[in-house]
Amino acid sequence: MSETEKINLDEYVQTGEGGTALTYTRKDGRSLAKLYNPGFEADRAKAEFMTARIVFEMGIPSPKPYRLVTDGKRNGAEYELIKNKRSYTRIISQEPERIEEISLKFARMARELHAKEADTTRLRSYYAAKVPYVYDMAYHAPMPDVALEHIVKLFQP
Repeated sequence: MSETEKINLDEYVQTGEGGTALTYTRKDGRSLAKLYNPGFEADRAKAEFMTARIVFEMGIPSPKPYRLVTDGKRNGAEYELIKNKRSYTRIISQEPERIEEISLKFARMARELHAKEADTTRLRSYYAAKVPYVYDMAYHAPMPDVALEHIVKLFQP
């Protein structure tokens, strides 16, 4: 996988806001960039990107992850843009009379997703990956190999 690429936000329009990130749609409509708020580590964006890539490769319907990006201050990733996508939350807030219809659709989709066979051994917990780093910060020494082996076993599916 290539390194993080710098993007020019003049080529994007902010289209979303969440608790941890802002989303920007390319003006040409080809993709969407998600940039984490300042203070989030670059490896958090990379972990989410890698998980998204694995999920996409498993055949689970999801936006295709393109690349890791930065605007020079924040880190994130660029994904395939799903045209005319609206979140369930947005639909319900804009059209509350559709809550029953939307809730049933969401439940059906969740049931389909959970029934799907998937090899999850390629997925790695972001927090499991952080344990050796936290150990090093606390004890100013690399984590012993035997401890690493136990941690890997704990986080395996």
